[in-house]
Amino acid sequence: MTVFEEKIQLLLKKTALQYMVYKKNEDHERLAKTQLFAEKLIKKEYAIGFAGHFSAGKSSMINALTGDQLLPSSPIPTSANVVKVHKSEEDYAIAYLVGEDPVRFNSDYDIKTVKEFAKNGALVSQIEIGHSQSVLPMGVTVMDTPGVDSTDDAHRMSTESALHLADIVFYVMDYNHVQSELNFQFTKTLMKHNPNVYLIVNQVDKHKEQELSFEEFKQSVADSFANWGVYPKGIFFTSLKAKDLAYNDFDHIKEIVMNSMDGWQEQLIENAENTLAQMHDEHGQFLEQNKQSIMESNEDLLSQNDWARKLDILDEYQSVERQLELYSVEKWEMSFNNQRDELLENAVLMPFELRDRLASYAECMQKDFKVGMFFAAKKTEAERARRREDLYDRYKSVVQNQITGHMLNLMKSSLREVGALTDELSLEIDEFKLDIPFSVIEDEMRIDAVAGDALLNFANRVVSATRMWFKRATDDWKREKMAYIQELSLVKVEPLKKKKAAMTEKVAIINDVLHIEEQQKYFEVQKNVDVRTLNKEADGYMERWIKGEKEAREHMRVFDPSMIAVEEKQEEEQVDDDTSQSTYNVQLDQAIQKALKTAHAVEPIAGFQEVSNYLKNKVARLEEKDFTIALFGAFSAGKSSFSNALMGQKVLPVSPNPTTAAINKIRPVSPDHPHETADVKLKTVEQMTEDIVASYGAIGVHVTSLDDAYAKAQKALDVELTDERLHVHKSFVRAFAQSYEEFKDVLGTTIRTEREEFERFVAQENRSCFVDSIDFYFDCELTRLGVTLVDTPGADSINARHTGVAFEYIRNADAILFITYYNHAFAKADREFLIQLGRVKDAFELDKMFFVVNAIDLAADEEEAEDVKAYVRNELLRFGIRKPRLFGVSSLLALQEKVEQTELASGMPAFEESFHHFLSEELMALAVQALVEETDKTTERLSSLIRQTEENLSRKDERLKELDQIEQFVRSSMEKTAAAVIERDVAQEQKELLYYVLQRVYFRYTDFFKESYNPTVFNTKSTSDALEFALTELMQSLGFDFEQEMRVTNFRISKMIVTKISERYTADVRRLRDVNESFSFTPFEVEDPAILDYTGPFKDPFKYKAVNKYYKNQKAFFENNDRILLRDALEEISKPDAQAYLDEQSARMTTWAEEQIQAIAEQLKQHIENQALEQLDTERSLLQEDSKLAEWKSIFEELVEATV
Repeated sequence: MTVFEEKIQLLLKKTALQYMVYKKNEDHERLAKTQLFAEKLIKKEYAIGFAGHFSAGKSSMINALTGDQLLPSSPIPTSANVVKVHKSEEDYAIAYLVGEDPVRFNSDYDIKTVKEFAKNGALVSQIEIGHSQSVLPMGVTVMDTPGVDSTDDAHRMSTESALHLADIVFYVMDYNHVQSELNFQFTKTLMKHNPNVYLIVNQVDKHKEQELSFEEFKQSVADSFANWGVYPKGIFFTSLKAKDLAYNDFDHIKEIVMNSMDGWQEQLIENAENTLAQMHDEHGQFLEQNKQSIMESNEDLLSQNDWARKLDILDEYQSVERQLELYSVEKWEMSFNNQRDELLENAVLMPFELRDRLASYAECMQKDFKVGMFFAAKKTEAERARRREDLYDRYKSVVQNQITGHMLNLMKSSLREVGALTDELSLEIDEFKLDIPFSVIEDEMRIDAVAGDALLNFANRVVSATRMWFKRATDDWKREKMAYIQELSLVKVEPLKKKKAAMTEKVAIINDVLHIEEQQKYFEVQKNVDVRTLNKEADGYMERWIKGEKEAREHMRVFDPSMIAVEEKQEEEQVDDDTSQSTYNVQLDQAIQKALKTAHAVEPIAGFQEVSNYLKNKVARLEEKDFTIALFGAFSAGKSSFSNALMGQKVLPVSPNPTTAAINKIRPVSPDHPHETADVKLKTVEQMTEDIVASYGAIGVHVTSLDDAYAKAQKALDVELTDERLHVHKSFVRAFAQSYEEFKDVLGTTIRTEREEFERFVAQENRSCFVDSIDFYFDCELTRLGVTLVDTPGADSINARHTGVAFEYIRNADAILFITYYNHAFAKADREFLIQLGRVKDAFELDKMFFVVNAIDLAADEEEAEDVKAYVRNELLRFGIRKPRLFGVSSLLALQEKVEQTELASGMPAFEESFHHFLSEELMALAVQALVEETDKTTERLSSLIRQTEENLSRKDERLKELDQIEQFVRSSMEKTAAAVIERDVAQEQKELLYYVLQRVYFRYTDFFKESYNPTVFNTKSTSDALEFALTELMQSLGFDFEQEMRVTNFRISKMIVTKISERYTADVRRLRDVNESFSFTPFEVEDPAILDYTGPFKDPFKYKAVNKYYKNQKAFFENNDRILLRDALEEISKPDAQAYLDEQSARMTTWAEEQIQAIAEQLKQHIENQALEQLDTERSLLQEDSKLAEWKSIFEELVEATV
């Protein structure tokens, strides 16, 4: 055995010894790690680990570093398997399964088949790839881990454990995703367990020097991680595409990897020693953290004073338990009998001195016993009396020492146990006489019991008789006290039960802590055990591990294609581009000309002024072509770059900070708003105060005004944050403090600026933090179509006001563009936005949503691009969005195409074709069709009026009477509005909608709980901070979902009001036309009523902190049932408040709906009644003044000729 192998064996023994400790102390995380570590030692594996987001370029980096194209790289999240690659004598792949024998793929395997097989992440835990041509030295393993985005706890644990045990770890990030909170959290936790961590910022070829110098970017990366307390061994910046970049550190990383391989055996031994020491440190921290967790989370139940007197509390509790048990008279009697029997059995009643005296007494009591020659009888009796007295004295002394005093104490303690011993009873027991008579011995005397067995039997009979005497002597006392205890129990039991109930939880906490202290003592003892010490248990673990690894290889199954479950192929639903909207492809110019001619022609005719104005207004709106297009997506998704590509110029600068970004609108130019000018609307004092108070509050500083905030800015910036996520608020405070003096006097105003100043307002945080919105006027092909492009804040904005604004744009925008980045998974903020979008999309008149996968040029080929789009399509389906209009676009290439007038396969033309078709065909077609129909209806109305008048001139008087009757009918039928009926219908709909809100939100409660109460939170914070953070996070998520549900419900009610009004319009018109078919009414157009503002419930999460009592320690919480207990308890106590919130909001919505319905119903009534009465007056005047008839005929003929 080589020196290296000897060291490995010693390390394996040390691992087994530590495993033994962790098992006894119930440290399951360390148990799992030691098993993995033992496997690493048995295989003599030097591991270089790679981690990061699912598509940061880990696999490509591994392929580039090793020179082998072993790992398929994909921008789509794959199953959560750890993949290990190493040099081997032959090519193979092995899939290690949970609870089953491994599966081996022989040398002719296809990596895609392995990948397909490994899709079941719950079953396949790890994949090992052996490669005969690898440049890696034998023994060196490169490890690729699943994306840290995984939400599965088991996958997360396996990934983290594998990385904790790696010899070197490279954490890889995509250039556009460095500022992800998950990067900070994961690396901070990782470095607690493994100090050998390097950071790699990949794909730096995306960097634009003109926007930010690379040195500044590098510094910002280091500062961001430092803010979270992350100080890696190095931070490197790489590009696998542009290897000649001056700041490409790829060669440096390769050098580190290659150098680490030299002398890897010595490095492995050193790292292994450090890892074992680290695991011991972690275990010590685990025990201490468990102890502190129990103490902190239960400080309301167990004070420091209680802890100081813990032993007294435990004794007191045991006493209470004993009393409760013994207050059952039968149990007290049994306990007394048992203790008395034990006392009598244990009493040494026949010591040799007493036995000698017993023998002497037995001898003198024989018939032939005689003393002396003279006066023998008298002397004999005297000797017998002396011996009897000597025996009795010794007997009483033995009994007194062995039984009497103890029996009296037992009598006292038996009463004391049930709290029945009083001073009087104690004194009474002291006076209790237990004077055992000599007859106890005399009655057991037999002839010839002077020696041998006879004497021994005599002694035994005396012992038994003595015991029996004491039982009889105390039985009367016992029966008397049983009656006393029975009587006392009627008064004492209930208070004792209450006392026990009050102490039970406290005692459980004390016992839990004492149990951990015992574990800590055991741990301290075992830490000092020499690794060479014989330990059968540890040796057994070593043998089991070695045997298990050997058997796993022996029992491998060879892969068979039947092992992959065949999935039924689902036919992808194709979006039919040839939609029914194309039937409305009417020439806009013709429609407008006809409408204007008709409007002008009928304008002089009495009763036609309203329809003339209606047509003119419709034409004006069509000619304006005013379309609002809203862009949504998380920070770094590329919304601004996509906007620039749409416009063909770099108009919007990229904001470095997503949290304070304003709402930017790119508008068409006008005489008042020339090209490249901007109106910067600053926040009002109230808005700024609201934002700044919230950020200061998050940091922990109370401010009441902007001046107060400015004065306390340094104080806020000096606060040491326990939650690093609050640094975003510090950034806001810092920006505010830098420019408050400049902007404080102009808050609430609008500033007109040129382009350069506009860009500063967008990009510089110390200016953008004061901005509410910016209207930038820009002349380009897109804006000439009448498009206003709204670049909304990221879905992850910290500004709560943006949530309501975003919903308004969802409601009112003519089109919605959702931008997601090519290799970024949907973040939580994206998910919530898309869920909201899915909730309301069916209420839109048209499908106005477009989804864009930005940076599609990152795809290796067309197949990969289609795979990504298929993945996004499936994700959207999960959020209730079916048949999405989905496009892959490269904003970078699209902008270059337009600037350079070249074709670069950006994907933008396909999007623009569909988008322009939507604007010009689908969106415009509805308006054009409505205009054409109303124009034709106006001509038909004039024709009908002429025809009817000609017919009625012959019966003028009769017709005039009819008109009076019709007027009377109109006035009576329109006397009341439809409000009452519509209010009832809407109220019923509202009731049904809100009925399901509570169920829907709490259906997501379990997911919210898992996200909030996750092990990472508790690994990075103290127990009290973690519990506070998790509770706040959960209640905010729930509250936000309620808030969103209320917006959607209100939106649906708003739509229903409009629908009901429209239905009433149709019904009223039909009813009036039944009495006068010449009636013709212009459409009653009403916009959706503006909905209410909503703020969710649970504004004080700490109201529910009582549930923290279910948290004892991290192990019990995450591995036992405590987490479920806390989850269910929190759900139970929060639901009544949720219901109260819904009741309150329902009342608000009812009031709002009634006001809206009454106002709109009154407008509808006036609209119909006024037109009806006006038309009746027109016909009257025509009948009385028939000269106008020729004039109307002339107008009608002109209109008819114009259409021919």
